[in-house]
Amino acid sequence: MKSLPFFLKYIPALIVLIIAFSYGTIWGIALVALLVLVAAFSKRYVYYFFQGNRLYNSGDIERAFQYYEKSAKVPDSSARSISVYGYLLLKNRNPDKAETILNSLKLDKLSIADRNQAKLNLSLVYWKKNKLDKALELLEAVYKEFKCLTMYESYGYLLILNGDYEKALEINQEAYAYDKSSQVVIDNLGETYYHLNDYAKAYDLYKDLIVKEPSIPEPYYHYALVLKEKGETSQALEMLKKALGFKESYLSEVSHEIIQNAIDELKQHC
Repeated sequence: MKSLPFFLKYIPALIVLIIAFSYGTIWGIALVALLVLVAAFSKRYVYYFFQGNRLYNSGDIERAFQYYEKSAKVPDSSARSISVYGYLLLKNRNPDKAETILNSLKLDKLSIADRNQAKLNLSLVYWKKNKLDKALELLEAVYKEFKCLTMYESYGYLLILNGDYEKALEINQEAYAYDKSSQVVIDNLGETYYHLNDYAKAYDLYKDLIVKEPSIPEPYYHYALVLKEKGETSQALEMLKKALGFKESYLSEVSHEIIQNAIDELKQHC
């Protein structure tokens, strides 16, 4: 059965309002006020989510998550806000709670975009819970149905971590054609070339990217690995020191420890 056109859904409410105003202006205004209050209460998750975003952006993570939790618990809360909450939980090193939140979504009832964004976030949860095969299975399903930048960035990266460099090359080249401006996409492709021993192509990518001063440590670290292979030890060391100056991310395998180990190793050969 087809759903009613948008404006027809509000005809019963309009009839009730007309009847209320027919009994007097006060009755009509009172009913309008009541309807506004009911609508505001049913959409209170928007307020909670907005407050959560405000607190999160100000660095008050604990209180932010209290509001995100309230938002998620409101009946008919937005799937998009719940998915964001799950992602932020994961980013802040709470994969178990993130998995619970994301699995609370009824995927079959969501739009294609919301459903696949939730799957993308869930795939990252599986990765961090040492279920890389399951994460890649989910990403492959998303890839077949929904193309977007975050899908390419995640899928390309996890394929590299899985050691499937030929498949990673296919996906990361496609990602590069999709969006040549993404630092993550460029880094994924450059790292793939590195693992395939195609240092010339990796070097060209990173040389152009580093000039733009990327805001994440991975390009500097991987560029250093390429430079090391080319025998440019001093420049590699410079790149590693720059990488060490960035905050490490839970959603990256490039940690301060790994960078420092690379620095120590290079210094031994200087």
